[in-house]
Amino acid sequence: MSDGITQRSTSLHKHACLVCRIFCASALVAPMSLLASDERMDYVTERLERAIEHEFIGAAVVGYYDSGDVQYMNFGRISKDSLETPTESTLFEIGSITKVLTAALTQVLIDSKTLNWDNTLKSSLEDWTIASPRVRNVTLRELATHSSGLPRMPLNWQATDPLDPYLGYDIDMLNAFISEFDPPQLKKEPSYSNLGFGLLGTIAANAAGKSYLSALKDLVLEPLGMHRTTVGVTSEIGRDLARGFAQGATIPNWNFEALAGAGAVLSSAEDMVQFIKKNIEQDDSAVVASLKNLQQVQVQPNQAFAWAMDRSETGQPVFWHAGLTGGYACFIAISPEESKGWVLLATSMHGGLINEIGRSFYAPYHRIDPMDLSAYFGVFELFQNLYMTFTERDNQLIAQATGQPEITLTFVEDREFKFDPADMVLTFADPQDGKSNSVVMKQGGQTFDAKRVEDRFGIPKRETIETSEESLDDYPGIYRLAPNAVFTIVVREGQLFSMVSGQPTVPVFAMEKDRFYYKQLDAEILFERDTEGNVSGLTLFQNGEHKAPKIERGNGNATSRPQNRPN
Repeated sequence: MSDGITQRSTSLHKHACLVCRIFCASALVAPMSLLASDERMDYVTERLERAIEHEFIGAAVVGYYDSGDVQYMNFGRISKDSLETPTESTLFEIGSITKVLTAALTQVLIDSKTLNWDNTLKSSLEDWTIASPRVRNVTLRELATHSSGLPRMPLNWQATDPLDPYLGYDIDMLNAFISEFDPPQLKKEPSYSNLGFGLLGTIAANAAGKSYLSALKDLVLEPLGMHRTTVGVTSEIGRDLARGFAQGATIPNWNFEALAGAGAVLSSAEDMVQFIKKNIEQDDSAVVASLKNLQQVQVQPNQAFAWAMDRSETGQPVFWHAGLTGGYACFIAISPEESKGWVLLATSMHGGLINEIGRSFYAPYHRIDPMDLSAYFGVFELFQNLYMTFTERDNQLIAQATGQPEITLTFVEDREFKFDPADMVLTFADPQDGKSNSVVMKQGGQTFDAKRVEDRFGIPKRETIETSEESLDDYPGIYRLAPNAVFTIVVREGQLFSMVSGQPTVPVFAMEKDRFYYKQLDAEILFERDTEGNVSGLTLFQNGEHKAPKIERGNGNATSRPQNRPN
């Protein structure tokens, strides 16, 4: 996967990555007024409004706690087919913020002397036969601090549904993996593990003699007054749920089984603010004491039990966690010393954007001063058949190369911009008659001089056409793109989705019969039919043409592990 322009030596001008992780959403904006005099909250509001306008977010709710004062901001629509604005009681998948609740459940059991952080997998899973002595000796403390050395996901996990990747991974599969996993070593160093928290949730539930849902509700949620928070989507949730959202498409909810402790919880801003309050306020209850016991750094420099630790602009410790599932991105932070806390729940797959906005609640942030970027708009030729198109969004320069996703450039000084993730610096020529006629790009020790060309060589503007659900029935299946790469095409709720092996599942949109395109990525798919009119293959148009014959029909299952998984 590439976030920007790769070097020529890595086939910049030949073939870029097939599908990049660009997650967007769409909705209308309907914010409530909150703390109008607070410049920091004004900044958050502006960022969320712009993100919704540009289809990065569908719905968002902000909850803000400050020394007992609680307020909310509501943005967008609960689904693409609704005009209803979310409220503080609207439910969202919170993804990996679940891990903080799993740690809280474990801490409650530890404080009641049912468990101990130094218990091992051997003593906690007595009915399991664990082959490896290294795995047997992993402790609950290591699971809760991502320092066990266990992999991010169990190696026998394979998504049975590209839009619901945890569905079907049950306790027998988890047992089988842990029982047989025998690595030559387990590095006891920070390494994020959904597997670790899935195990921790299983162990805590077993110790409580309940299911994960029942244990969490009985021992944590109900005692804290979090009455709307639940595990998994149920029929009772109904219209209280904000629908997952990406690039204007509805994204199905995820379902968890054995790994529920890693990311299965749904909650509201109101309940999460209640959780923030209980983490901060003085309270003599045992469950609150357990919450505060989690606020201790265990692995230097910044890993507590589930929580990561940051510093506020005033230098005080801030404990935070993010969450990302198929169509949701969330962020929560508490500053106990300052008696403040924040939560941001959103329908979005732009996790980085949500994290950035979330950190601006307490960390330094920078407004972008208005500037005239029009001299740089247009198309510039990097190599033969490889062009860079420059446009503007939110007073920032946006660059997009042929066959690649958009990137946002940061202004440095006098005609110079940069894109740090790809170690790229661009310097435009002095404008002549209001236009720069060339740009010099430096990346990886190489320098490229790109000249302005006609706009027709740039990224084409693509328009979505309406399609019926019936018209999409021909496309689902598996298509062989390369010996070790396939397209999986599925349809859900009238939306076509595409997944390439090892990459995220993303929506694609019809632009004409049998032809679909990716938003925010310069790529198209053309489905091909045989003489009888049946779809027999597809062609991917991205830095050339790439044929993929159809090898399996149906609303297919994934044949490789997707990357869209909880944070």
